Amino acid sequence: MIATRITPLRSESDWQDCRERLQAFEKLCAPDCFMSWAYQHAVWKLVAPEKTCWLMEVGAHGEPLATALWAEATTTRWLTNFRILRSLDYNVMQMAPMMLRAGREREACHALVDALPKLANASQTNLVRLYKINAESAQPLIEALKTHDVPHQVRPFNRSHRILLTDDLNEYFAQKSKKSVRNIRRLGKNLEKDLGGELNLQRHRGAFCERPDFETDLQKFEDLRCRSWQLSQSGGNGHVHGKDVMAFYREACEDWKQKGWLDLIVMQAGETPVAGQLNVIIDQTQWVVLTAYDQKLARYSPGRVMFYRQLFDSFVMGDRLVDFGGENEDWKQYWSNDTQDTLQISWAMRGLKSAVWSLAQKLLRSGDGKMPLPIVNRNSIKGNETG
Repeated sequence: MIATRITPLRSESDWQDCRERLQAFEKLCAPDCFMSWAYQHAVWKLVAPEKTCWLMEVGAHGEPLATALWAEATTTRWLTNFRILRSLDYNVMQMAPMMLRAGREREACHALVDALPKLANASQTNLVRLYKINAESAQPLIEALKTHDVPHQVRPFNRSHRILLTDDLNEYFAQKSKKSVRNIRRLGKNLEKDLGGELNLQRHRGAFCERPDFETDLQKFEDLRCRSWQLSQSGGNGHVHGKDVMAFYREACEDWKQKGWLDLIVMQAGETPVAGQLNVIIDQTQWVVLTAYDQKLARYSPGRVMFYRQLFDSFVMGDRLVDFGGENEDWKQYWSNDTQDTLQISWAMRGLKSAVWSLAQKLLRSGDGKMPLPIVNRNSIKGNETG
């Protein structure tokens, strides 16, 4: 017997009321640093505190199977506004479409799709649209949508740059030009000479995040972010790189720290911080969440020097995959030797607008089965989209 609980989350107290049971369910799911109560809650507080989120929990025979957390939004297509539910995907690299019980993902997705009409009636929404979805974890959901004959659309969203490593790190560096590697080493030596101190990595990883100097180095990293190119591009006081975002990451870091996933690196020349990196480490995979370097030292490429040095360290610690996420930046392309597409998944819910959208999928579908790409504000969950 399928049991479904649907709860609107409109306030901080609503989120706190579901915290304990969602965090208990997380322990039954495959680890995902973004698809968790803590990260989703932090996203909601940062970018959509005025929005209602909908929590759908599905179980069978007294056992929880799936949990979905989606935010209300609007999207415009064909001069028509659609009410949608969308993923809380701010600064997500890639994630599962929802929390799914490990080993029972197919069963969980079928149960969740079967319960969608209840969510549609409660939320009065026309569509669901999920962004930055991991392709492998999406397959059970896509299969369930097809089986239940739910009109849907699946298309690539962006492309993550990655490093795949074997057990011989020299094989990886053999793919890079010798000149470029020499340049990185030379820049490191120049940093040491001009700043008057030997380069060293201050690293807090897993249990080492409990060291007394962790907070000091985290503050150094935050200070580097304030002096980085990201902040300079936002005009010095932009929302995306302000103190509110660092507070958001502090909340996420606390969750990752408790789970033993956090990896903080600060590279110093002597006692002077020059670059930093914030990672999440899960099952030999390094997720590069944030990077920073002192913009005044840009001519030394301190970020590239730091990454080169930390990669050797990470390899010894067992990392065999590095994921940079989807932004198409030159430095990511330099280091990566592999890419992986993330997905955007949309499907119909209820109402006349939903029926019109479903019909459009059939009419606009080209011979190869792919929809023409709509215009989408891909990074915004605050306010309206077009797509």
